[in-house]
Amino acid sequence: GRLAEAKTLLRAVSPAIAQSGSLIDQARLAGYGAQVALIEGDFAAGQLQAQNAVSLWRAIAERIGRSPGSVVTDISGSPLVAEAELALALNLEAIAALRGGDSASAAVRASEALVILDRAASAPPWWRADVLTTLGEANGQLGRLSAAEQYLRTAITQRQKLFGNGPATMRAWLSLGRVYQHEAMDNNAILAFREAIKIATTLPRQRA
Repeated sequence: GRLAEAKTLLRAVSPAIAQSGSLIDQARLAGYGAQVALIEGDFAAGQLQAQNAVSLWRAIAERIGRSPGSVVTDISGSPLVAEAELALALNLEAIAALRGGDSASAAVRASEALVILDRAASAPPWWRADVLTTLGEANGQLGRLSAAEQYLRTAITQRQKLFGNGPATMRAWLSLGRVYQHEAMDNNAILAFREAIKIATTLPRQRA
């Protein structure tokens, strides 16, 4: 939540990354910039930063090849498949589009991200749950109730398995409740919101 400090740090590191010529560092910087912009509510800036990250990760993926053994190494030395990072950037772009009211573009970007993650076995499993949530929200706004419900319930199941009933699971229940509310399915919406409230009451007071 310390956005001013985050922005200061991103600005401070930007010249060094530009001089380094590292596409990986540039892609990650763009991704972090997109996240900060989205948290601030600047969806247009977030979308531009996310699009930059997507373009860079596409270039990296093409450079190192698309075979299952093609990896890049992050600053901690852990191998990550470049395409999985591309999927994460695509999901950021989808979230920015969704918040900006472009549900159709959001669905397209998130769908591509999901296809990539299905073949990128090294990606953290919660990335898939994040993409499923984005897809659920996008399809909900497009009036595709069945698809939205399926994506969000799968995301809820995966998040419960990974993290239990924490904030990420709560947010997925809230998204499902909003989808039902949008379709005037009030009883379903109430049940979904109750699940979210139940989780919220177990969180630290300020966060809840």
